[in-house]
Amino acid sequence: MSRRDHLAARLMGEAGLRLSEVVALDVGHVLFEEGLLEVRRGKGGKGRSVPLGRSLLRELEAWLKLRQLHARAGEPPLLINLGGRKAHGRRMSARNLQLRFAGHYRALGFPARYRGVHLLRHTAGTRYYQGLRDLYAVATLLGHTDVNTSAIYAKVDREELQRRVEGLEAE
Repeated sequence: MSRRDHLAARLMGEAGLRLSEVVALDVGHVLFEEGLLEVRRGKGGKGRSVPLGRSLLRELEAWLKLRQLHARAGEPPLLINLGGRKAHGRRMSARNLQLRFAGHYRALGFPARYRGVHLLRHTAGTRYYQGLRDLYAVATLLGHTDVNTSAIYAKVDREELQRRVEGLEAE
């Protein structure tokens, strides 16, 4: 998997971005000083700020150095094509990234039902909820207008239920 594809996977799987949001990012949307990513073209035309961890910020910095070698002058997109004469150095399309991930999933032997890039966003939503236990925060981070949309991440597994019940007994 290329550095660019790995970065895209992390943006979806850790920051919770949609595929369309990832390919719409420009270099200027990464605010390194603040540790934020400005999603300006979210679903429904809504924007949001997403905090990024240090590791993801370091990966973004490394990608920007590599990107400089391939980007066409004046091209602002964060993710660019690295091949093809006409497309080289230009914004990567959602379809192109989707096809690349389909190939990665196939190469890794993932069953067809687990091959969608949107599953990465669900992973982020689940991780956000497990860490924050706050549906409103999850909705904000994922750009959900309605907090009920984020409720799917609040499913508690059996081990978690057992741990909580045991915690109640100790009180």
